[in-house]
Amino acid sequence: MSRRLLFAPVAALIVLAAVLGLRWGMGVARLAEGDVVAAMARRYVAAEPAGDPATCVARPGTGRAWVVVTCGAQGARMTWRVDRLGRVIAPRAGGI
Repeated sequence: MSRRLLFAPVAALIVLAAVLGLRWGMGVARLAEGDVVAAMARRYVAAEPAGDPATCVARPGTGRAWVVVTCGAQGARMTWRVDRLGRVIAPRAGGI
């Protein structure tokens, strides 16, 4: 067996890892704060059909949270902490 055939699987794995890493990185790089607020506003309206998505506001998060999105009025406020990948860390009712 030639050396080339021995290293072909390793090279294929390296190329696959590079392609998947590039695709994942491009998805993260394109995620903007406005996209997160819009997604959380859709969640809010799904949970509270009478809710107004215009009440959703965002502020910078701390720790693992990249953005903290709060929707609703004083009595029925919902808050989501979202990480840099767009995942909800901890949804909470009643504000922060």
